Amino acid sequence: MLLAPQCKAGAFGNLDPLVRDYWYVHVNEGLPVWHQKLPGAIGLLAAPICGLIAMLFILREAVGAKRAGLRMAGFFMIYSVLLSVLVFRAVSVASAFAVPAAAIFIVSLFHHYRRSKEPVRRVALVAVMLALLVPGAIAAQLTGLAVPKSKAENAAQQNAAADAKSCQSALSVEALKTLPKARILAPFDMGPMILLMTPHQVLASSHHRNEGAMHDHIAIFLSDPIKSKALIDARKITHIALCKGEAELNNYKRKSPNGLWGQMDKGQPPSWLEPLPSMGEDIQVWRVTG
Repeated sequence: MLLAPQCKAGAFGNLDPLVRDYWYVHVNEGLPVWHQKLPGAIGLLAAPICGLIAMLFILREAVGAKRAGLRMAGFFMIYSVLLSVLVFRAVSVASAFAVPAAAIFIVSLFHHYRRSKEPVRRVALVAVMLALLVPGAIAAQLTGLAVPKSKAENAAQQNAAADAKSCQSALSVEALKTLPKARILAPFDMGPMILLMTPHQVLASSHHRNEGAMHDHIAIFLSDPIKSKALIDARKITHIALCKGEAELNNYKRKSPNGLWGQMDKGQPPSWLEPLPSMGEDIQVWRVTG
């Protein structure tokens, strides 16, 4: 910190403020566990926590050099779980550490199961072994029962997610190949698929090393049509292509209802945008004119 004080602000401390406010804070996997949806967070943390519990039981029976090695593994497991709480994407590493511990513990429980003669104890051991095999699924189901959503809310979320996924699929995006070679403004998550499936360019995607382009991308959707057109011309954007169910676009509309996307979503695009027929699975396309 003495040599590089900027490190105190974290890895994204120098990120463009607009990109931070409209993109980074919505990338849930990079945020702490308290920013995650409860069922999903508990479901993903269940495996590492079960691994830690399994490690405690294994350590009780271990001796000598084997015990020392398990202590070292236990240290990394504890560290990875704590890191997952602060940066949720680390839960994948924590889960990987948990698998061997859970597997060893399941083998131990199976030996107890075979030696036991009491039916109730045998059933309980089977239940624990099954829970250790799929802890996330069980935890997510129990959490969902404890914090139920309305059927309408569940259906709306599932339908919106399915529509966006279908719209942004490889087969859907490939339809954009019929356009003349273009430089496209598209939602961040749609950008990589456009680059993969078509000969076109995109202004930006969810990659913060291109934060200047990400800033302009966000500003275009938020600004009034006059400012948006100036940015579009500066960036040589020829087309806008998007899927209307995108959470990113809903955020722009909520924060700036009179901005470019707010007006487009109301069916009032500026005169310099020419609507083209939908492509793929309902990809909405406009050509920049003037």
